Amino acid sequence: MKRRLFGITWLPLLAFWAFLLALANGRNFNVSGFYIPFLIYALTSSVFISLAQKELSERVEFAISGISRLNSILLCLFISSIIILLNTLTGTNNGANQIWASILILIPLIINFIIYSLVDYQQEQLTTGFDSRSKNRNQSLLVIKDWEEYLLSLSKTYKNNDILITEIERIQNIINYSSFFRSTESKDLLNRIKSSSNINELLDLFSEVK
Repeated sequence: MKRRLFGITWLPLLAFWAFLLALANGRNFNVSGFYIPFLIYALTSSVFISLAQKELSERVEFAISGISRLNSILLCLFISSIIILLNTLTGTNNGANQIWASILILIPLIINFIIYSLVDYQQEQLTTGFDSRSKNRNQSLLVIKDWEEYLLSLSKTYKNNDILITEIERIQNIINYSSFFRSTESKDLLNRIKSSSNINELLDLFSEVK
């Protein structure tokens, strides 16, 4: 797997570096005119490729976040590559152009780190929201199970009371569909039902379930 990743990440980059060096030989560069922007590009592109290799080799919890980071890396690497290619093709020794080329090559790396931070923040929010929803869902399932067990117990205790049995059966039929049983009120109501043994009071309490 690592060899395969090397083949699709580092080899194309090394080939592009060699192409730039070969292209620079036919231009009227002085030492700083080509090599300073090239060395900056070599460093930034190495960072991009390392990040891309990391994203491709790791399994992320949220695939969308991983794809967003990878797209950001590739786009920023492409922009830096276009800038260094244009700088090499122009073959200028103008000091100002060299400085601007170096700055423009660095800018995509800075932008990429900003995007990385935003994507990581988004992933953190998604993780927090997912954990919160999972916790609420688990709590709801526990409350529903508690209701089912207690209703079954009541139906055995008051099996001769047709009115109460009818009300119990009504609740049993809606317990898995009603949003009421996913609220905190359902837990409070169940506690009140458990504390009562009066049939009329139980009927009044059951009537609160809609």
